[in-house]
Amino acid sequence: MRLSGKSVALCVMVIVATSAWSQTSWTWPGCPNVTDADFKYDTLVIKKTNADTAILSEPDKIAFDMDASGNTDVYWVEIRPGKIKRYNAATKTIKLLTQLPNWGRGTGNNDYLTVKNSTSVEEGVTGIALDPNFKTNRWVYIHWSPLPATNEVFRVSRFTITTGANGDTILPSSEKVILEIPGQRQTCCHTGGAMEFDAYGDLWITQGNNGGRAGSNTTNPPEGMDETKKYESDQWGASSTKGLRGNILRIHPDNSTKGYSIPSGNFGEYFAQQTGKSKYLDTSKVAPEIYIKGNRNPYSLALDPVRRWVAWGDVGPDVLTGAVREEVNLRQTPGFEGWPYFVGNNTTFSGGKIAATPINTSVFNTGLDTLPAARPAFFLPGGSSPITGPIYRYNGDLNSSVKFPPHFTRKWFTTDHDGNQIMVRTLDSLGTAVTASQRIFANHTFYGAVDFKAGPDGALYIVEYGNTNFSSPNGIRIEKISYTGSCRPSEPKLEQPNNTPILNPNARYGARASGWVINLRSGSPVTVPEGMKGFQLFDLMGRKMWEIKSLKPGDVFKLPELEQGAFKYRWIQALP
Repeated sequence: MRLSGKSVALCVMVIVATSAWSQTSWTWPGCPNVTDADFKYDTLVIKKTNADTAILSEPDKIAFDMDASGNTDVYWVEIRPGKIKRYNAATKTIKLLTQLPNWGRGTGNNDYLTVKNSTSVEEGVTGIALDPNFKTNRWVYIHWSPLPATNEVFRVSRFTITTGANGDTILPSSEKVILEIPGQRQTCCHTGGAMEFDAYGDLWITQGNNGGRAGSNTTNPPEGMDETKKYESDQWGASSTKGLRGNILRIHPDNSTKGYSIPSGNFGEYFAQQTGKSKYLDTSKVAPEIYIKGNRNPYSLALDPVRRWVAWGDVGPDVLTGAVREEVNLRQTPGFEGWPYFVGNNTTFSGGKIAATPINTSVFNTGLDTLPAARPAFFLPGGSSPITGPIYRYNGDLNSSVKFPPHFTRKWFTTDHDGNQIMVRTLDSLGTAVTASQRIFANHTFYGAVDFKAGPDGALYIVEYGNTNFSSPNGIRIEKISYTGSCRPSEPKLEQPNNTPILNPNARYGARASGWVINLRSGSPVTVPEGMKGFQLFDLMGRKMWEIKSLKPGDVFKLPELEQGAFKYRWIQALP
């Protein structure tokens, strides 16, 4: 594996947690300050010697299941070995669940269809997620590259864990193909593969651009812009609205024949609403599975568990400095991130495009010609292979002796595969900017993180692949970081502002109207303005959460009790 390398019609109302965070120390009212000495590091799985490859080899993504006693089992995948394994927290044992005959370990696994005898093979078993109802249905979702290479696809499959004479296992015959993503096997790289379920049962999937050319904008043609070799072009993937490569996808898995449905609010539907242009709803030109477009190698993924914002690290091209090319992004809405035309803060990389109106003129483009404006990076972390960790939310109701304290609530952890340092990013209350960055765990040595998540027990878990590409050096491991201090108060109270919300009916979209609300108080009275007959409340993913109908101008209603988070509303206009 090689990592390096029109106006909005909906408004947002935000409920903000009270926080006494200090940018110079780890503090929380009524609690001791937090230092590195308050954390314990447990190695769950490690490859100590060359003989330990059966224990751990090329570890990648992880998923969790917590039992009734609070023990958190860790599931993980190994890329080219194709193994899916489980660490049992109660017995401290490892179980091999299955080994998939993936392209990375198949016959001639060092031969791409064009590039032969390659020592750089990223494809294999590259992602894992457990179904939200895993305890009853035992479904496991896997992102992988099946044989033969001539298929040239990435696949998201659902497998079922069954229990037999030899304990739990995954039978290959239990596979249900959920999604196949056209790719290329002419040459390496950029798989993506991170997956995570949100609170609504939607599955988020990162898919790399699967590009061939090395990261250069000085060659002719530059990376991603080859018009003679489709497999070296990103204009049929990352910048094509029909292509599934170079994206973050969002689907809702189910037990239908197809295997999934499309949640509301994805890329096509969102931009149809924003622009009023029906072309975005044409599924022959816009793949409905896309949520975020225009990424190079979005290798890691995190979802805010409350606000359900999506965060990821996008690995940039080697030719530019890390200060320009590497991105960690946090987004509240769909959009186009710029690749292969722009990197970082819309630094031009190739193609001579205009960031405000990028146009895909490639002969390989099967989507729309004109793309939404390219968005600059949310944050430039430097380094060479950014990895997002979790956006942590303290849960006062969680009975856990290892959960992180409230000092870190609403904080975003990030790292770098090559840099081996973990940073905590402080976000502003609206989630629109990083306001402070601090290093944490400075006295501990990490070893090439590739996945970094908060477990259901509130502890942090890190997969350390090692800093040697395409190999399994001794010392690679899966670690658990637990808080050992004494601060475990009840969940922080929500801020209760004094202002009554003003819902502005003047900004209109079709038969609806909207406006801005800041610091909304749950239960606040709202007066129905002239011309309106109803009110709807949505989360940021576009799912309806609450509605009231049959209103008349002058009526007063109260907003429902809401969990901490960001929401949208719409007035419904009374048509003449």
